[in-house]
Amino acid sequence: MFPKRRRQLLLLLAVVLALAMLGSIVAVLWSKRASDIEAAEVTTRNLSLVLEGQTSYSLIAIDGALSTYVTLWSQLVPSRRPDADALGRLLREHTAAGSYTRSIYILDTQGRMVLRSSGQLSDEYFADREYFRTHVVADNGLHISEMMKGRITGRWGMVLSRRLTDPDGRFAGVVVAAVEPGKLEQVFSGVDIGPRGRLSLRHVDGHLIVRIPADKNAIGKMLPMTSQMLARMGDAGVFTGELKSSLDGVERIYTARRVRGTPLLVFVGLSKEDVLATWTRSAVAFGGFAVALVLVIAWLTSRLRIELQRREVLVASLTESERQLRDHRDHLQEMVTARTLELVHAKEAAEQANLAKSEFLANVSHELRTPMHAILSFAQLGQDRIAGGNAPLPKVSQYLERIDSSGERLLRLLNDLLDLSKLEAGMMTYDMGRHDVRSIASDVAGELAEMAAARGVSLRVPDGQERFLAWCDPARIGQVLRNLTSNGLKFTPAGGAVDLRFQTRTADGADVVIVTVTDEGAGIPEAELEAIFDKFVQSSKTKSGAGGTGLGLSICREIVVQHRGRIWAENRPTGGAAVHVMLPMDPPESVGPPATPADAQG
Repeated sequence: MFPKRRRQLLLLLAVVLALAMLGSIVAVLWSKRASDIEAAEVTTRNLSLVLEGQTSYSLIAIDGALSTYVTLWSQLVPSRRPDADALGRLLREHTAAGSYTRSIYILDTQGRMVLRSSGQLSDEYFADREYFRTHVVADNGLHISEMMKGRITGRWGMVLSRRLTDPDGRFAGVVVAAVEPGKLEQVFSGVDIGPRGRLSLRHVDGHLIVRIPADKNAIGKMLPMTSQMLARMGDAGVFTGELKSSLDGVERIYTARRVRGTPLLVFVGLSKEDVLATWTRSAVAFGGFAVALVLVIAWLTSRLRIELQRREVLVASLTESERQLRDHRDHLQEMVTARTLELVHAKEAAEQANLAKSEFLANVSHELRTPMHAILSFAQLGQDRIAGGNAPLPKVSQYLERIDSSGERLLRLLNDLLDLSKLEAGMMTYDMGRHDVRSIASDVAGELAEMAAARGVSLRVPDGQERFLAWCDPARIGQVLRNLTSNGLKFTPAGGAVDLRFQTRTADGADVVIVTVTDEGAGIPEAELEAIFDKFVQSSKTKSGAGGTGLGLSICREIVVQHRGRIWAENRPTGGAAVHVMLPMDPPESVGPPATPADAQG
């Protein structure tokens, strides 16, 4: 009976093994499916963010033209304004220069068209248009209308308009830019969304403005799902989910995002079938593999059952082998002991290597895990509250704020890593010119004023008429000063001050500008004055208290060096630290070798 029971046990084991493998395959496939859907959701969120920015830029470009006429009307009395011919030329120039406007025209206080970029005036009165009525009541800045059919062209479009006000503050009319949806398509074209993906720009009232792939017959149609999207967005202004299109019936993974400050929505949708196409092929392949695997297990089981029946024949041979093994047991014991010692040494070496790796990754991994854990934890708390039916809006809003701040922290780290990578690879681009660094510093101080006030620290930039001109990219030098100033604010106790000072001098035959940022913090150990500009390095006096990744000063050094400048730190005799940034005043053709920090201090 014993051999029979053993064969039964083997059969049971084969069945369990087959089921376990099938379960593993199903789990892997399901995990891969969830991963593909999550990746598609991330893609739609990223694309929607990019398209929101591009749409905002397009609107700003149109508004720039309108603001020209607002300035003319508000600063010049009618008798001093350009005549109709000059204004007509200006309208035509703005229309020709704009990539998105069909025409620009001016309405008087009665809604009558008095000037138009095409020169052909309409006899129609526009006083009944919603955008005209809005500006009559008050000056609410740039107004973006709903979709409507043009009275002159008969085509769908929308208008951007601004109120015209005389120098004495009286209503003087409206300047209007007619936007053709077809011209806005270029903002969305070129984005790869797959054969059945969809991009669209919508008005909050549901009218379709732009659709990619382009469909002229769809422009101006009312999309009933828009109101549901707005409700799902809430105060966050963005929502990611799945829906079935009312236009073509395709199920898509989508992100709807509100263009901030406007009544417009950006919609990015990827076909769920396209997203899962690779997964579907994998599922079919894995299914075939699973069937083959079950057949192999069945065949092997049958072969093993046959071999078990022959086992009794081998028992005698195994008994003899056991006797021989006993003879060698003592020798084998010595070999095992020696091998054990080798394994112990290998284990210690592996632990040392692992410790070195852990120390190398510790700086950045902590900064990545901390916001990621916060995002996951508060997202789970929000889900639990909602699932339990106990989800007060203030609490959920607090969770979302924590998730948003953690995401911003993670994004800052990734931006720092990308900036550092570009700088070290020499791929960072610069818009160089001669700029006043004190003006740049004043803008930075304005941005950080709220942070300084919150910490009870004075942030001071000296006033004066003298200009400190340097050959630089203002955006990148602003990034350097912003980093140094925010560091000073972090390390200065309440009641202290952070100062930005400027001077010009000659070093090694070249004229330079030196910007100095001083704080009243704990200072920097003398041995670390150079090391703090290395990647992932922070001062031992501040790294535990102020947080950070240790990338900021490294990025600052790379930017300054690529400006042919120098950056260095020193401790102040009265306490605190001072960081100096030296920049050339002239372009590279006339600038000699950059001065050394010692020269600048001398």
